[in-house]
Amino acid sequence: MIIMSGFDLFDFNGSIKRNRQQEAMLTTLDSRKAFLEKMEEERRARVEGVKKVRAASIIQTHWRGVRERKKAKDELRRVFDSSNGDTLENQIRRIAYFYENALDSERLLGYFDALLLVFLIRSSTFDVDREELVLPPHINSIFQMILLPLNKQSSRNSSIRYLIDSLNREVDQNALTRLGLLFIPSLSKFLSSDIPSFISSLSLLNHDHCAILPFSLIISLIIRTPQDSSSISSLIVSLSRFVPPFNVYRSLSGPFKAHIESSLSSSVFINCYSTLPVPSYLPSLILLASISPSHSESLSQLIYHPTFLPSFFSHLSSSYSPFYISKLSSDPSIRIQFIEFCRLFKTLLLFTDDTKLNRSNWKLCFSFEETINVLATLRDMVLSLISIVYPDDRVNGMEERRKTAEDCQQLFNELVTTLQTAQSKDERMELLPAGFWSGHKKEISLTRKSLRSGVDRRGRRSEGPPTNITSSFFQHLIENYGSDSSDSEEEMEREKKVARMSSSEKRTLAIMRSIPFVVPFIDRVNMLKELIIEDKDNQTGNAMIDVSVRRTHLYEDALDDLSKKNASSLRLPLRVSMKNWIGMTEAGIDGGGIFREFITEVVKEALDINRGLFTETKEHLLYPNPLAPLIFHDYKEHFFFIGRLLGKALYESQLLDVQLAPFFLASLFTNDRRNVDIVQMRGVDPIIYNNLIELREMDPSKIESLDLDFSVIVDELGRTRRVDLIPNGSTIRVNGHNRNDYIQKFVNFFLHEKLSSMLECLRNGVSDVVDHRWLAIFSSRELSLLVCGEEGNINIDDLIRNTHVHIPRGINQEDVDEYMIIFESILESFTSQDRRSFVKFVTGCPRPPLGGFSLLVPNIGIQLLPNAESRLPTAATCMNLLKLPLYPDRRILEEKLRYAISAGAGFELS
Repeated sequence: MIIMSGFDLFDFNGSIKRNRQQEAMLTTLDSRKAFLEKMEEERRARVEGVKKVRAASIIQTHWRGVRERKKAKDELRRVFDSSNGDTLENQIRRIAYFYENALDSERLLGYFDALLLVFLIRSSTFDVDREELVLPPHINSIFQMILLPLNKQSSRNSSIRYLIDSLNREVDQNALTRLGLLFIPSLSKFLSSDIPSFISSLSLLNHDHCAILPFSLIISLIIRTPQDSSSISSLIVSLSRFVPPFNVYRSLSGPFKAHIESSLSSSVFINCYSTLPVPSYLPSLILLASISPSHSESLSQLIYHPTFLPSFFSHLSSSYSPFYISKLSSDPSIRIQFIEFCRLFKTLLLFTDDTKLNRSNWKLCFSFEETINVLATLRDMVLSLISIVYPDDRVNGMEERRKTAEDCQQLFNELVTTLQTAQSKDERMELLPAGFWSGHKKEISLTRKSLRSGVDRRGRRSEGPPTNITSSFFQHLIENYGSDSSDSEEEMEREKKVARMSSSEKRTLAIMRSIPFVVPFIDRVNMLKELIIEDKDNQTGNAMIDVSVRRTHLYEDALDDLSKKNASSLRLPLRVSMKNWIGMTEAGIDGGGIFREFITEVVKEALDINRGLFTETKEHLLYPNPLAPLIFHDYKEHFFFIGRLLGKALYESQLLDVQLAPFFLASLFTNDRRNVDIVQMRGVDPIIYNNLIELREMDPSKIESLDLDFSVIVDELGRTRRVDLIPNGSTIRVNGHNRNDYIQKFVNFFLHEKLSSMLECLRNGVSDVVDHRWLAIFSSRELSLLVCGEEGNINIDDLIRNTHVHIPRGINQEDVDEYMIIFESILESFTSQDRRSFVKFVTGCPRPPLGGFSLLVPNIGIQLLPNAESRLPTAATCMNLLKLPLYPDRRILEEKLRYAISAGAGFELS
């Protein structure tokens, strides 16, 4: 056998054999090279030919495969489209084989529709009321089939879009609930790794009823996305595009809505706001707060965050200027933002302990200067809103003004209640600079007409709408801040009065009914005096009411003589006579002094805690005894009478020697039960107050372990009963989201609801004498000044400076001056109680008039009596006159004076 290698031939013995032709060809080098190149070209040609044949074979094979697969897919599409009775499993296999984006989008929709239908059928027996909703295997298998098209990365975006489109089709309420509770949470787990493409697909959806599903899906994604992920920002920002309209969201019910509400109030969701810039999520926040009360309430968790509210206000300030107040009426988004800010800022003020609000220990998220700026902005906004609604009378456009008023009413409400809360806090703690509330640049002209108009004599209120469209905003103010008329004829008369008012008067009335504290206190006091003087001038005739009482039974006799049947109107003057302890009528005719002593003493006895009608706080401030209805079967008669006494004292500008609790005064005269400050609870029950403070500051995770609900147990003289703070309160648990609401309801119940029947009787009694709506222009502290006068020690310098001394004949001025110096030094040495006794001895009231003794009418007078060393000092309280004998030395003067003012014998010493 011969083996050929190159151009040589080898036999089995290894010898080389060449033929002659080869020998001839290889004799020269050039011929050898040419031969080799030719042979190489032939070899390459043979190799290329082999490749072409092989490639052609592959192409032919592939084409035959593509052609056969296309035929198979077309056949499967035909079978898929025409098959009605085949199994779903076979249909799934078919579409999984032939699916292409460009050709099979409609079939994919059908695929999703069919599987979603099976998903709903299989889940029909699943308990959706369970707290933990985990897909069981038989439902999860269908869910995984739905996800098959989404697993292909190349077609994921379009598949998501088709799936959402399928979800977006019309379904009944039951299907919506099961999709929302079972399908959506599971889908959010799957999509959490590919959020951007999901959001992109959602942008194609329309807001119909079923768009609540993608809305729920985004919320689930927000809750499941790690808080340090940058994706959370895009989710929050995009959420505003998918918030359903209020009417759509309101139509939801059952477990699905409860699930969404729970998600919206989740601390995980709410805390996202604290990690993002305010402008990025503000549209979503506002829209969510507008449709979901639970979300709005849960935002209160952020009020103590150091940057949330300041950033919020900073953003608002950039979009609002006092010079562009018209934007509030033209731009609803700005109004809604301010409404939400006011609500949160008000909550912050309500639930910030007083100990954290002083210059040395300021713990608010706003600095002190920032707080002043915020309140000044809100104050000026209210005044500007009123000016917009009531421009100059020469300005036309009634219909436009009416619409502006309607648009701004909710904002006005929130602004007013926020300012009222801040002013109450400031009044109690004196936080803001003096004159802050009246330090605006708006001119307010007070007239009796502006305060009288719109309020009937009995202060009742109509529920019907106003007939005059120009008074829409005014009507709103009256209904919400002071009027409660139910007489249609009086309502019509009131509207006629409103129509006759000028715009300036309407603005004044609006201010006095909503934020009267922007008017200086002394101006409002003078206005009240003018109203009372005018009312007195309208009293006809010289009729008087005679009252005869025993000093030993002051309250009982006064209750009988001044009852409604015996004294139909206490606006008439009272002429009082008193009987001493042995039944003899005391000397002296009542010219006003005996009345002042009478009204002071009878009110003091009525409010005595030993009588049982009133009780006191830890600071010895009086308020109605919650147990009084259980002690007195006729308690309403007693409280109506006491109300008339308080009204009479105010009507006659008579100060009373009592101290009333601020929350009681606020409820009595302003009927304001909104947003009671928790600090008011401290004086009533310190233990409850401390528990509420602890609850407010407790970690949310620990609250549920307390097992609290919205109900309280009250003790009624040994018997206990449960009272719901809200409807079905005993079934609603207190948690970290609703604890502030619980605290507010709890405080309101103890400080208002338990006293409601007594307050109503007191209020009716006050209104029987002086319209209590005139008193609504004063805060609780200001009312305390009107009723009880200034607290603290009596200023002797002020008293002496406003005292006129009558010098008898035969006494020179120098002796009188020396005697008065001794007299003044004796008064200076008196204790606080002695000074009060002296003032009561001279004027009939132990307190100086509001504003000092210069306002006492008439001024205190001292009539010096010569040659009367054996007599005691006496007083004519009707003229505020002290009859003072000229004693020979200081010791006798002090002894006689102390004895006289402490004897309590009335006119018996005269």
